[in-house]
Amino acid sequence: MGAGEFEITSETIARHPLKRTLRGIRHLVIGDPLTSGREKPERLTWMTALAVLGADILASSVYGPEEMIRVLVEAGPGAAAGFVLPLAVAIVVLLAIWRSRTGRRSARTRAAQAVTSSPARTWDVWRL
Repeated sequence: MGAGEFEITSETIARHPLKRTLRGIRHLVIGDPLTSGREKPERLTWMTALAVLGADILASSVYGPEEMIRVLVEAGPGAAAGFVLPLAVAIVVLLAIWRSRTGRRSARTRAAQAVTSSPARTWDVWRL
């Protein structure tokens, strides 16, 4: 390879002597890492995939508003004063609307009903 050209490999180069030593020990104990071609493909059942993807969606929806407010606070006092309070109020209003629409049933019950009902009835579950 010429100057300014790079090769992408799965192996990284450890620059610190301690890291090189630890990598050598790990290589002796565990062995060579598998290449992508030798790895066994993983298949998930629909129930497992639903749990994994559902958890990812919940995490994204929970941390999104918090991160928006955090970025605005880090932007400075002007941005924080002008945007954080209205954004926080909007989030609280949306949560209040959601809570009033869901009533006493827990989110877990609603999600289970949405998954087990037919697609035509899914909207009926969310309208209750």
